[in-house]
Amino acid sequence: MGPNHIGWGWKEPNSHLLIKMMARHFNNFKYIHTIRHGLDMAFSKNQQQLFNWHSLYGVKKPLSTAEIPTASFKFWLRANRKIMQQGDRLGPERFLVINFENLCLHPEQEVKKILSFLKITPSREILQTCCAIPQKPKSMGRFRSHDLSLFDRDDLNKLTSFDFSAT
Repeated sequence: MGPNHIGWGWKEPNSHLLIKMMARHFNNFKYIHTIRHGLDMAFSKNQQQLFNWHSLYGVKKPLSTAEIPTASFKFWLRANRKIMQQGDRLGPERFLVINFENLCLHPEQEVKKILSFLKITPSREILQTCCAIPQKPKSMGRFRSHDLSLFDRDDLNKLTSFDFSAT
């Protein structure tokens, strides 16, 4: 790593499983958790995390395609609740939550949060380059075209604790 680099990182959805270990091992460890709407995730075609880790969060493995959305949403709720609890233990100097939808819709505001968290002051040109990266996917808000009555009302109400709603 050259003198212009101050750290390293990666984007890996399964990193949340390592937060505790990495925080213990790396003194300057910081974790940025990018969270996407749980109902969008419930209707995603990519359910690899659900099938890999359902048992870690007490979620029953779906036995049919029809069971995937509800199992996926329960997984999302439980996994993210645990991540947020770990973040509370790390504190705001080491843990940041970025709402994916806000990042896509208001990139400058969210990129500035990330850079501030990392204590990076970029040039205006680099800031503009960073702000051009987030792109709103076509799948954002996909849950609105699905019947949400299949979800438990109490589970849907838990969305607000992650700053999301079922509308």
